Parts: sequence; structure tokens; C-alpha cells
Amino acid sequence: MLQTDLDPAAEGWDAYSEPGYIELIGPLWRSREGDQLLIGLKLADKHINRNGVAHGGLLMTLLDHAMAMASQEKNGNRLQATIQFETQLVGKAVRGDFLVIRPQIMRAARSLMFMRAVGTVDDRVVVSASGVWTLFDGEGKR
Repeated sequence: MLQTDLDPAAEGWDAYSEPGYIELIGPLWRSREGDQLLIGLKLADKHINRNGVAHGGLLMTLLDHAMAMASQEKNGNRLQATIQFETQLVGKAVRGDFLVIRPQIMRAARSLMFMRAVGTVDDRVVVSASGVWTLFDGEGKR
């Protein structure tokens, strides 16, 4: 089934939200391919810019959020913060598309997580990013 026709719930995705900023863009969807965390979003009118495509700021938010979730899974839910983030907007996503973010841990150090992620619609890459998260003592809210 094409992701643009995807009903996330019917395909086994779990809807979730978080209070605050993430709640404003959701609902987001969570799934797994083996050990790989997947974060999805069905693009709606509120996600689209004046050019008729997904807003770049939305895409960056999703990438940052997905990489942070993957980092927290790996680091035992420690408090963390993004300290470096680079994004490449390489394609377009439009209203009705189901965008899937695949975060990946490149390296886990004592106090840093090196991450990358790719966002796709069907087999098309729409956006990619890399970043570094610093880890603090204490447990996060997730």
C-alpha cells in the first residue's frame, strides 16, 4: 500500500501525542521495523505552506523529535538536549502524504549521542538530518 493511501491505525501504527509543541502538530504515529523506531505523520492542511508542500520547520521538528526519542530509548531515558542539528530538504511532501521518519544512532558516547534520520514518503526521500545530543544526569519525562 502506498503511504499516501495509508491508514496508520489499520497498518499497526500507534497514535501518540505529548503535551506542548508536539501536541500542536500531531497526532504522531509510532511503529517499528525490527529494532528500528519509526515516527509517522499524516500531512494535513495545518502542515502545508503557501507553496502547497510540507513546511520546512515542521520537517525539522519531526526529525529532531524522532532522533531525540531514539536517543532516549538508547540512553535509558536520560535528560538531553540537541546541541547540533543539520537538515537537508531534498524533496517534497504534500497534503495527504504519510511521512515516515527513521532515526538512527550513529554513535553513543558517555555524554553525547550522534544521530541521523531520513524522512520518506513511499520510497522517496523528502528530508534528512544529522545531529548531536548532549546527555545530562537525571531521567526525562518520556
